[in-house]
Amino acid sequence: HYYEANCYKWKDRCRDCPQLSMYPKSLWFDRTSKMFDDKQKILCGNSKMQITAVSNWLANEAKQSFLKEYNISVVHNGIDENVFYPRTENECNLIDEKYGLKGKNVILGVSFSWNPHRGLNDFIELSKRLSSEDRIVLVGLDRSQLDVLPDNIVAIPRTMDKNELAIIYSRANVFVNCSTEETFGLVTAEAMACGTPVVVYNATACAEIVDDVVGAVIEPHSIDDLVRSVRNLQEKKEHISKRCVEKIVQNYTKELMLSKYINIYNELEINH
Repeated sequence: HYYEANCYKWKDRCRDCPQLSMYPKSLWFDRTSKMFDDKQKILCGNSKMQITAVSNWLANEAKQSFLKEYNISVVHNGIDENVFYPRTENECNLIDEKYGLKGKNVILGVSFSWNPHRGLNDFIELSKRLSSEDRIVLVGLDRSQLDVLPDNIVAIPRTMDKNELAIIYSRANVFVNCSTEETFGLVTAEAMACGTPVVVYNATACAEIVDDVVGAVIEPHSIDDLVRSVRNLQEKKEHISKRCVEKIVQNYTKELMLSKYINIYNELEINH
């Protein structure tokens, strides 16, 4: 990703990549120019191509690339409301017992991989500002990352159990997404579907689905603002939980997104 590197060469032609040590890693050669040319040749070979982006932000980025001559529409990622919905108090109590969270204010972060741009360092900084009544819970950490965590951060390995994940979302007092590189922000939407208010950074697509009713949008890496927003929202969860669910159900369900894809296919069939 290019956001943190502040590199926008992709708008013209990639070269002299500042992130050769990142995925996909290159130890000896910078082949980004050839890769750029290959991608352009392959992707632009179909005059009838239709592009769908999972956020308005991503669509706007695509319109600044060599894809700008194509039709670009937005179909957000869809949330399965049969899985991600507010869980019962009894279910949440089981999570408390399993992870030692009884009576704690839970600040949750979820990522499928905690690379430097997903915000792990910001969570560690946040942990220094919390009281003994607070616990940060991070889902998706690997074993090598556990050694750097302070005592008030509870680490949960990546889980493939969506049911347990939905209960964890529901148990949290507030969900925090410190990532600065998101094409949509699926975990943010999942948390909202479970009735939990959210804090996100004003970077890439994260802020797109969050308003000042269901959460807070703050500037990246502003720990002071993060602390204030967490305190404010965890006290309000009971009052805004329903609004969080409504926003997802009305705008971002899997069924709505499938309907949008079907409409795009139908339009392509008519036009071609």
